Amino acid sequence: MSARFAIEPLSKAHKRDDFTCGNDRIDSYFRETVSQDSKRKYATCFAAREIATDRVAGFYTLSSSNVPLTEVPEPLATR
Repeated sequence: MSARFAIEPLSKAHKRDDFTCGNDRIDSYFRETVSQDSKRKYATCFAAREIATDRVAGFYTLSSSNVPLTEVPEPLATR
């Protein structure tokens, strides 16, 4: 059985203009702002691309700024 989606770091190859999830704020963020956040290293974005159609089906971002240092276990915080 082959995979239906590829999860990959967001790049210029991903067609963001056609993406819609039904939430205007999320759609706008993905289309207009996420690349700026990535360039500034505020967040890292990954896209779920449907292999058969090359369409972006979803995305997620990771950002360390959302984790308060006081919530990180001490062995990790010292690194």
